[in-house]
Amino acid sequence: MKGLQQQLFLRGIGLNYLDYRGCNQPVPEQVRLGVLQACGIDIENHQSIEQANYQLDVQPWLQPLASCQFSTEKCSSFKVKLAPAQLELQLHWKIHSEDKFLLTGSEPVSKLVETGNYHYQQQRYSERELFLPKLKFGYYQLSVTLQRQTYTGELIVSPEITYSATEDKCWGLSVQLYSLKTAENLGIGDFNDLHQLLENCAAQGAEYVLLNPLHALFDHQPERASPYSPSDRNCLNPYYIHPYTCIDYQRSASAKKLVASEFFRNTLATEKSRAYIGYSQVYELKLKIFIHMYEEFKSTELTVNSDRAQRFLHFCKSHPQLDEYSLWLQTATAQHSYLQDSCFVSYLQWIAQQQLADCQSQCIKLGMKIGLVLDLAVGCAADGSEQSYNQSLFVQQASIGAPADNWAKSGQNWGLPPIDPIQLKAQNYRHFRQLLRSNMQHCGALRFDHIMSLSRLWWCLLNEQYQQQGCYMHYPLEQLMAILTLESQLNQCVIIGEDLGNVTAQLSAAMHQARIYSSKLLYFCRDQQGRFLDTDQLEKHSCMMIANHDVATFKAWWQVDDLQLNEDLALTKSVTLLSAQADRHQEKKQLLSWLQRHQQPRQMHSPYFSVYSAIVTVLAHCEVQLLTIALDDLDDNNLPVNIPGTDQQYPNWRRRYNKSLSEIFNDNNFFTTINDARS
Repeated sequence: MKGLQQQLFLRGIGLNYLDYRGCNQPVPEQVRLGVLQACGIDIENHQSIEQANYQLDVQPWLQPLASCQFSTEKCSSFKVKLAPAQLELQLHWKIHSEDKFLLTGSEPVSKLVETGNYHYQQQRYSERELFLPKLKFGYYQLSVTLQRQTYTGELIVSPEITYSATEDKCWGLSVQLYSLKTAENLGIGDFNDLHQLLENCAAQGAEYVLLNPLHALFDHQPERASPYSPSDRNCLNPYYIHPYTCIDYQRSASAKKLVASEFFRNTLATEKSRAYIGYSQVYELKLKIFIHMYEEFKSTELTVNSDRAQRFLHFCKSHPQLDEYSLWLQTATAQHSYLQDSCFVSYLQWIAQQQLADCQSQCIKLGMKIGLVLDLAVGCAADGSEQSYNQSLFVQQASIGAPADNWAKSGQNWGLPPIDPIQLKAQNYRHFRQLLRSNMQHCGALRFDHIMSLSRLWWCLLNEQYQQQGCYMHYPLEQLMAILTLESQLNQCVIIGEDLGNVTAQLSAAMHQARIYSSKLLYFCRDQQGRFLDTDQLEKHSCMMIANHDVATFKAWWQVDDLQLNEDLALTKSVTLLSAQADRHQEKKQLLSWLQRHQQPRQMHSPYFSVYSAIVTVLAHCEVQLLTIALDDLDDNNLPVNIPGTDQQYPNWRRRYNKSLSEIFNDNNFFTTINDARS
């Protein structure tokens, strides 16, 4: 294999794939070459292509010790690649952990097991493996010496499985935090509302609360509201801060005066009366309070270098990503003096991190087995902070998406630049590690959005000549899974993988082996005849939901309101609507049949919540370990939080809940039934 074909292979650019029907789909050659161009390869320059092939194929064999390699706790080892002249040498090795010496040894190369070989320029290079005493999972510094020449690298030792908080059957709640409606918040749900929600959940027997992504968005463009298109996944959205519980607000006379003003009270009351959040108004109100809080913090803490000021400065020093985030924000918000102040930006991140950490601490105090479940988005926005300080890592001429399926006939483009797997490896997976650590530090579990990204991602080409055609790019699954498993154990964080859609058997097997919870939606748990799967066919080690943020609430599904909404928004044609309504009627019949098979008979015209309660009861009795109830379904809500594939047609990520928390949690019988069935 030579030239372009070798480069396509070495980069993992897919040749074909199985579509949603299980049919093999070849990828046009020009599309694969387009992906190669998007990665910065000049496909017309033969010398450039040969150099790229040399770097990926030959060069690794000329380095005795890789800069980063992987092993397992079960069988610890490392590998070296050696030229013929080195095969008779003595190999000396040392292992350190955080500058602490751990192990050393020496072995003749000739006695090491050969695990691979490579021929280059009439020489046969040999890969040899040296087995070590058992190492606990973690990150290690490794050095090897051959004939007075020392080489260094990193050894990543991974555990077999991810962290487990409980093996018991339990249940929890999923919530879009910004949608919570309380008397205390300032137009969007915040961390104080989360405290109240946790109190209610724990009192009713829930063991966790699954949240939408809390990543930093765009302070200067508040209406960019999608939590799945963030600016920076290493930082928090500061507008989830609840100011009134912060000591800087409590000390600030000017902040209290602002909140007490007639203008503030009237503006806030008008905003909170709306069904959909007006982010621009909310951000403006909260930012004014934050500025007063910050000025109070500077005058009473920073100027005297108090203990609290020192804790803040330590936070800034230990979170170097804040520097990049602040620099990006300064560039993006030249018109706002406070957002130009890196200290102000860091202050808001500090308060947000504290309030989120307090929520997880509360979960522990309440005895919840898992507590907060945070959500890590699959990507970041092309014009956001995370991409700006990792430009060599992200590919700008492509976007993450999905191939055509039964729901999106033209495929999907999510507008998120993909990570180049070659660059990711070249950086020793540093960015991936940092993302996991940033998002695991204040939770009991992490939902990994589109966990298929560990194995492959669909790249849509943005160049007009390709009309957004694309193909799958493959990622180093074994290495990424090892890091995910390791960080899960180090941070004692459960992993839930969102594996809905076109998932490979390889990824499913890796998730099963690592004990990662699979995600299930009841809507999609059916056999080839459309029958809903009986509960004994459901995967035990999974997180089951009836609906999530990308599909209709159960009320809308049962009453067919979602299909009518799609028609009203011109998302379907009238003939398609009639067909969809007929299909839904059959789906409802299948669901009623499923309930009858599980001794929960219902009629076609039963009230939706009666049917919903029966479904929850059946699922609560089954062996699925995590059962997640959507707050949307307890809210009597038929409006979607998001309609995939829309932007301006519908106000995605803005819908408020109908009910207060006290109203939602007043049905003790519903929760008692769940607890009895789960025990």
